[in-house]
Amino acid sequence: MSSTSANFFYKLLPIEALYYIFEYMTEKDQLNFALTCSWLYRVFRIYHVGYALPKWHPINIIDDTIDNPVSPSNEDFSHEPTDIISHPIEGENVPNAPPAANYREGVLLNGKLYLMIFEESPICWILDFEVISLSWKRERVTFVEFESDDDNESSDNVEIKKLELVPEMETHYQPLRSTAAVAISSMIYFFGGESLTRESTRILYVLDPIKMVLKKVMGQRGDIPSARKMHSLNAIGTQCIALFGGRCLMNDSPREYDTKEFHIYDISTKIWTMYRDSYDHVPYARSLHSTIILDYNFYVYGGQQITSSTPESRIHDDDDLWCFTFNSSQQEDSTDEEQNTPEENSTSSKGSNGSRISSSFQQEKWQKIFSPRNNTSPVFSSGLGGEWHTTTGNNVGRRCGAAMFSVGKRVAVLGGFERDNWNRDDEKENTNPWELCKLYLPDRKRWDQVKITGFPEMECIAINLEHNGVFVMGRKRGDTEEQGITMGWIREGFSSG
Repeated sequence: MSSTSANFFYKLLPIEALYYIFEYMTEKDQLNFALTCSWLYRVFRIYHVGYALPKWHPINIIDDTIDNPVSPSNEDFSHEPTDIISHPIEGENVPNAPPAANYREGVLLNGKLYLMIFEESPICWILDFEVISLSWKRERVTFVEFESDDDNESSDNVEIKKLELVPEMETHYQPLRSTAAVAISSMIYFFGGESLTRESTRILYVLDPIKMVLKKVMGQRGDIPSARKMHSLNAIGTQCIALFGGRCLMNDSPREYDTKEFHIYDISTKIWTMYRDSYDHVPYARSLHSTIILDYNFYVYGGQQITSSTPESRIHDDDDLWCFTFNSSQQEDSTDEEQNTPEENSTSSKGSNGSRISSSFQQEKWQKIFSPRNNTSPVFSSGLGGEWHTTTGNNVGRRCGAAMFSVGKRVAVLGGFERDNWNRDDEKENTNPWELCKLYLPDRKRWDQVKITGFPEMECIAINLEHNGVFVMGRKRGDTEEQGITMGWIREGFSSG
C-alpha cells in the first residue's frame, strides 16, 4: 500500500480507534507506526501530549468605557480567541478583570468560571465559556447567616429565610484573602485564608452561584482543620472535599509553619476526618502547592516550604509527585445528577459515595512517585511494599504555583516558578523552560513534555475545556498582586506547511 493510500485509509478510522491501537503498542512501535504519514504523526502527538503544535494565545483586556470601543469578534469559539470586554456597574470605577492576587480561587461550574473576591462587600466575577464573545460579569453577593444548621437547603428556602433575617446577623461576615475554593454539588465552598489584618482563619463559606447568596457552614464536626492559608481543596465525586497542606500560625507566636495535614469533609454529614499514618509516610509539609484528582487518584506536587532553619518562604526541595488512591472498590456510583466540576480542582472520580470515602480512606496509603531526576533503585522502591515508584522520561522540576490539570489519562504540570531558576542541565531544547508542559502518564510511569510556544513565566491555574482548548489564568513574574490578571488559551497552532 502506498503512503498516499495508507494516509487515506487511516483517516477513515475514528481517532478513538487509533488511540485504542496505541494502547496495545510499545512506545517504539507507536513511533514507527506514527512515522508512516504526517497525519498519523499528528494523531500520535495528540495522543501523547494532548496537542501536536500547541501555542499560547493571550487574551487582551479591552475597556468598553473608552470612546469607540473595539467590537468583539463573531468568530467561532474554536478559532482565534476573542477579546474580553468588561461590563462595569453604573456609577462605579470597575476594573476590566479580577486582581491577580485572587487567581487561585477560580473554579469551574456548569461551564462558568467563578472567582470570588472577599472584600468588605463580597463580589463574584463570572466568565461564561458558553458565550462566544467572552466577557467578565461582576455580581454582588449577599451574605446571610441562619439560626438553622441546615446548609443544604434549596435556593427557594434561602430566599424565604433571607427575608426573615435580623439586620445585625450580617455583621458576621469576614473579608478574606488567600482562601481555597472548590465546586461540588452545584455549590462553591471556600475554606480558610486570612483576614485583612493577616490573621489566619478556619471559616468555611458556601456560595449558591444561582442566587449569589453566601453563608457560613454551621454545625461542622470531627477533625476540623486548623486556621490556614495557601492550602488546596479538591472535590471527590459529589459528596466529599479533600483538603491538603497550607500555612498555619503557631499558637501565641507570630511565626508561621507549613503543614502536611490531609482532611476529608463530607458535605452531607458536615464531618471532617483527618488522615493519620503511623509510619508518617505522607507528603512533606507545604503550601502554595498543586493538586488534582483523576480516576480516584489524588496527586500532590510542588509548593513552598518554611522550616526552622529557613523562616522565609522558599520553593520546595521536593520535585517528586505524591499520589493517594481512594479505594474505588468501596465506592458506589451516585444516582445524583452529574455535575460539571473544575478542571484545576479536577474531579474525574465519578459519582463516588461520600460517606464511604470518609470512612474508608484511613485504610489507604500514600505513594511517592519519584521524578526521573532522582535515580532511585527499583530494588529499593519495591522493598517498600510498592508505595514508592520510579519514573522515566523528562524531569518535572521543582516549582510552586504551577497549574495541574488532566489531558486525557495524563496529569499535566504547567507554569509556576522554578526553584533553580529553570537552569537545569537535563534540558537540551533551545527554548524557554517555562514553555514546557510536563505530562505524567500513570499507566506507564513516564513523564513526557510538550512545548507551549509563547507561554509566559507565570503562576497559574488551568482549565481544560477539551475541544475549545485549555484556559489559563494567573500572575506573571514581576507582576504585583494589584495588577490585572493574565489570561489566555492554549490551542492548536497549525503549521503553514
